[in-house]
Amino acid sequence: MVPLGDDAHGPPRQDAIWSIRIQFDRACTITKLVPNLGSEQPGEVYLRQRKRWKLVGIIKNEDKGPGFVTSVDD
Repeated sequence: MVPLGDDAHGPPRQDAIWSIRIQFDRACTITKLVPNLGSEQPGEVYLRQRKRWKLVGIIKNEDKGPGFVTSVDD
């Protein structure tokens, strides 16, 4: 498990319809975080590959607070 980058923008807004985060790095890798806060559904981490979003990790309910990501096998 690895923590997703630090949240420099504070806690998510409670009135938001969707709570997502897109993070860029130097290699132009695009990742998307869908935390599913307030839901029993695990959070999801996606990687953009060949014009599609590929699920690469989940955030179990007990790991949502610290943001630990568990890898998903292909």
